[in-house]
Amino acid sequence: GGTNPKLTRVDNKVVNKWVFRCRPADSIAGVAIARFILEDLKLNKIGILHDSDTFGTTGAAIVTDYLKGQGVEPVRVEKYSTGTENYQPQLLNMKTAGAEVLVIYGTNANDDAKILRQIKELGLDFKVVGSPSNAQKITLDLAKEAAEDIYAVVDYVPGQSPVAKTYHEAYVKKYGSEPDTLAAWNYDALYIVAEAMKKAGTDREKIRQAILDIKGYQGVLGEFNFDEFGDGLHEVSMVQIKNGQPVLLRVVKEKE
Repeated sequence: GGTNPKLTRVDNKVVNKWVFRCRPADSIAGVAIARFILEDLKLNKIGILHDSDTFGTTGAAIVTDYLKGQGVEPVRVEKYSTGTENYQPQLLNMKTAGAEVLVIYGTNANDDAKILRQIKELGLDFKVVGSPSNAQKITLDLAKEAAEDIYAVVDYVPGQSPVAKTYHEAYVKKYGSEPDTLAAWNYDALYIVAEAMKKAGTDREKIRQAILDIKGYQGVLGEFNFDEFGDGLHEVSMVQIKNGQPVLLRVVKEKE
């Protein structure tokens, strides 16, 4: 479930041949956020507010680097520490800088919800595009109407494919609640290992190779095509929150 790009590759070399990733890497999610803003929202006055931890810092850097590659410099980049209570200074700095859209690259639902509520309290009219935690059920429950109409990048949307629909129905039947947008990667990972073991038995090297050979596997999160680095998923979903639920807008593939 780790999303840091360096978990699987550094300098285009395999980091650990026994590591396989069944979620989209931040390198995919961060670029998807930047592309969505430029291509779909068609805005270029972009502010970035991120958690100062590794996840937030890495994600913000990926967004920034892609924007700069497209000739767009963020109007303001601000960070915060996990558990911060008052985000008004950073948010007002974004307003002063002329931001039309705010990227929130957060890690924790509590922080995301507080930021969203304070944007609403201040009457700021940024469009918001968030990291996956911004669309988590707990974030939406905490932020309530302050999360309405925001955009976010997520692993998947319940019901976005036949496999996801089947998973969603089974989850609701068993647990009596809606699955979170971060709920399915471990489900996919388990079934991918099982798929490999059907072909390779219990030999470790053969299982490893069988995972690397998996191409076109339809999981809940999307189509898995493992590369030599052990990354299986090469797409993310962009959503908008409507009536407290993520609605699929676009699937962004790594290479398109």
